[in-house]
Amino acid sequence: MNIDKKTLKKVNRLENKMEKRSKGETIFLWTLCVVFAIYTITLFYPLYWAIISSLKSTREFFKSPYALPGRNIDGEQFYITFENFKEAMQVKVGKSNIVQMFGNSLFITFFALIIALMECTMTGYVLSMYKFPGSKAIYNFMILIMMIPLAGSTPSLYKFYCQTGLYDTRIGLILLYTGGFGYPFMLLYNFFLGVSWSYGEAAMIDGASDWGVFFKIMLPQALGMELAIAVMSFMGIYGDYTNPYLFLKSHPTLSVGITTLSNRLQGQGRYPAAFAAMLIACVPTWIFYIVTNKKMYGLKIDTGIKG
Repeated sequence: MNIDKKTLKKVNRLENKMEKRSKGETIFLWTLCVVFAIYTITLFYPLYWAIISSLKSTREFFKSPYALPGRNIDGEQFYITFENFKEAMQVKVGKSNIVQMFGNSLFITFFALIIALMECTMTGYVLSMYKFPGSKAIYNFMILIMMIPLAGSTPSLYKFYCQTGLYDTRIGLILLYTGGFGYPFMLLYNFFLGVSWSYGEAAMIDGASDWGVFFKIMLPQALGMELAIAVMSFMGIYGDYTNPYLFLKSHPTLSVGITTLSNRLQGQGRYPAAFAAMLIACVPTWIFYIVTNKKMYGLKIDTGIKG
């Protein structure tokens, strides 16, 4: 089979391009691997250090803070211990122990999350699907409220809470978390804008009410988005320190209690117990993420059904 010179040159040129592209892809993939490895190390090393430190005695921690627990150091044998977790569970902040602080956090986070999701979902649905006089003005007003810095309104909010009896109450803190719509409203509003209303019209022709369309047609489509928002909101409310510290003095949440407890233990040089307390505080967040992640897997999050 005879191949002319022009065709041969084209083939050689194509082979050279493919070889260069192959080398470029290899370099790109290795760069990605290195960046991912660095990111993984920086992300997980603090957790790794907290875990190994919590399993050491205070003496072993100061002798070898970065090594694995239960080693022989300078002729002295140390063993893995769980006493730090027992100590963290027994220490009190004010009149509350860690179990009571955990209960306060779960109670506030659960009800604040449920109420916030309900109001954001229904408001986002109504303003995106129903066009009525003033709907655009309501939307713009809500966006304007979101732009107000929370720190600037704290003094007046604090005074209002003291005057109305909401200060130092769990209900007051729940209302504080549910009073602003924030990013969940924006996400759900834009989500419902992408959902075709033809399904709602078809359901209404079959006799469904507005509530039936919302709960049976629209809400199931937003389940993935709802779970994603729930995870982010749970971590935000559960881990919040500033608002519980300012507005809930007598009933400390876990974030406030653990921070106070950690500072106290570190001031006394009991770093392993402080690490144990921090790990205990992280457990509910891990459990919540694992449970919701199984539910989110395979669900559509970024869009609705297009018409």
